[in-house]
Amino acid sequence: MDEKFIDAVNSHNLIRVRIALANEILLNANGKSFHKMLNFAEQNLSDLYDEHDGEVFIEDYSNFTSDNVADIQNKLDFNFSKERLMYLEKVVRKVKGEKQVDNTASEKKKTINCNDNNILSTSMLIAGGIIIAGGIVAAKTIPIIIGTTLAAAGAITFIKNNINK
Repeated sequence: MDEKFIDAVNSHNLIRVRIALANEILLNANGKSFHKMLNFAEQNLSDLYDEHDGEVFIEDYSNFTSDNVADIQNKLDFNFSKERLMYLEKVVRKVKGEKQVDNTASEKKKTINCNDNNILSTSMLIAGGIIIAGGIVAAKTIPIIIGTTLAAAGAITFIKNNINK
């Protein structure tokens, strides 16, 4: 498990933990690393999840695409429920294919480091999250809208770059 993730959990940085978990699903939906990270976070963060907003999920995955994945990930920004996170995992598996195997850490780093678009999209996600948090703290709507747009664009870019790898 990545030291930065452990530090985020130990410092109770929910934004970083949630982003890392959602990104790990995209990188490695069937891998053991996501479930290891999730178990660690659940054991150490009693407030990891939001209460589910009641959305009923579509279980017919046959026509799902990377756009559906991006939509679900975007909704996690507003309602990080366990139900939605597990749904994202199921949808990514279906879109990427059931035969995906766990990548080693070095393979993941090589994939991430070789693609400038991943750096850009991750930066957009993080910057969007920071702007959203600042907007919430300041109780201002405009930064929240801008941050949400930036984070969504980063998520969509990230997914489109990684969904077919």
